[in-house]
Amino acid sequence: MATNYLATRTGSAGKGAGGKHAAYISGLDRNADKTEVQAVIDKNIPASVAKDGLAFFQKADELERANGRSYRSLIIAIPREATDKTAWAQTFTDDLLKDKHAYRLAIHDKGDGNPHAHLMFSERGLKEGQTAKDFFSRKNPKPTYATSKKESADWLKNAKALYLTHVQKVAPDFVPTPKGEPKIGPKLKNASAAFEAKRADRANTVHGIRDSEKSL
Repeated sequence: MATNYLATRTGSAGKGAGGKHAAYISGLDRNADKTEVQAVIDKNIPASVAKDGLAFFQKADELERANGRSYRSLIIAIPREATDKTAWAQTFTDDLLKDKHAYRLAIHDKGDGNPHAHLMFSERGLKEGQTAKDFFSRKNPKPTYATSKKESADWLKNAKALYLTHVQKVAPDFVPTPKGEPKIGPKLKNASAAFEAKRADRANTVHGIRDSEKSL
């Protein structure tokens, strides 16, 4: 059964948030026990800035302005109907970012029915050949959705609409709940086994999403 969940967060520069988050989603360093990490994909990382996504977001922590942010992140529920969950997540990511931003994408799957992806990307546009200092400066300005609350809300709304189209490519009959996380529903007396199985399935998804968010 497909789910409909996509949420965004941002990380402040100067506090090591980008490097810590990149390590967390990748199962590195103190997160090496995260056996649910199935794949880690770096794309559009400018060679003049960093060798990989971890180093890139560490540079962002160091060089973004002190009251700015080093990354934007998304938690993305992957539909269980997707045969290749890594390919599904990367296709959605590339459709969302249009190859205009450096990103790290990590696929998590514990085998508990809650496959999901963690995407983190730089809001600064992709520019090759710049020094790291120039890349994270006003010479490479951020889009207006990164500085305007209204445009940020519009960006997220559009991202969720695009996400739904990708979910429905593998689950054509899926209809999302009105908003937020999937509704678990009440416990009913004398409920059928089928009802209880569906309720348990939804509860598993919701708790998995909440656990992912607590770890960030």
